[in-house]
Amino acid sequence: MSLDTAIAAVEWLHNNEITRKKLFPNYPGSKNKSSLNFFGGEPTLLWDEIIVPVTEYIRKKEYNIHLGMTTNGTLLNEERIKWMKKNNIGILLSIDGDEYTQNFNRPCYNNNKNSFDLVSKNIPYILQYYPKTTFRSTIYAPTVEHTFENYLFAIKQGF
Repeated sequence: MSLDTAIAAVEWLHNNEITRKKLFPNYPGSKNKSSLNFFGGEPTLLWDEIIVPVTEYIRKKEYNIHLGMTTNGTLLNEERIKWMKKNNIGILLSIDGDEYTQNFNRPCYNNNKNSFDLVSKNIPYILQYYPKTTFRSTIYAPTVEHTFENYLFAIKQGF
């Protein structure tokens, strides 16, 4: 998505908030903020191109829009997590479990690293700034027998 398309989507969301509330007065959240979630692929791949400028645009305009992000956490670091917290961007971490399950389900194809090492170093920062973060895992047939161990892993991490 280009920045122009993202800004147009923000404007559409903002401009249609009143209409949405009129059309769906009893829909959960209709009396609250509209919501925009950075999602799909890995949104932090476009950190400087989309995430930062769209967030700054919304905050500068003082639009009543809640921001959230679903991320695999591999491209986060403490600086980015602090920036997200400062800008009131909610976070949902998409991680499948312990080292074995995470690396089996989500291998890194373009480098010699593994996805578990990339995300696990950020877990303490995520939980420091977002102690109620959701641990969202995909249960996949080849690793389903590890579901209980992955659940325990999430608990031990502090999720």
